[in-house]
Amino acid sequence: FPFGEESAYRITGRVDYGDGYGSTGTLPFFTRFYAGGSSTVRGFGARSLGPRGVCDPDPCDTDHVIGGNLRVVTRAELYPPILGTRGAADRRFSLFMDAGNVFEDSFESDEVRAAIGASYTWLSPIGPLGLSYAHPVRDKQGDDIDRVQVILGTFFE
Repeated sequence: FPFGEESAYRITGRVDYGDGYGSTGTLPFFTRFYAGGSSTVRGFGARSLGPRGVCDPDPCDTDHVIGGNLRVVTRAELYPPILGTRGAADRRFSLFMDAGNVFEDSFESDEVRAAIGASYTWLSPIGPLGLSYAHPVRDKQGDDIDRVQVILGTFFE
């Protein structure tokens, strides 16, 4: 949405839900949802948010992220003009707030993680390149914090 003469803002939200079919009571590990990273909640490690437990079969420890069947993610971004690049359609700067997490069966508001930060994206001749810096404002002990993230070859949603 336009915001002033040269700025814009975008607010997006996403809810994903899955469930087992037939005699399968839960989703298999390869179809479970994960969050964290540049495409969901920046400021947290890729696929690092969500329920933790023992893998099935059990080749990993109990602190492993096993994913869930419900993912809730939202983000708000403000795109102010970049000084010295008036009219440049191949780059953009944004200030953002991302929030979300993955859950097992039911949403728990006290488990939502959030981060604020800044992002720069350039549509280079070899493809999109991006860099974001995020500061978690709602995290918990043990979370995988990843403040600087580089995006190569794709724009995140």
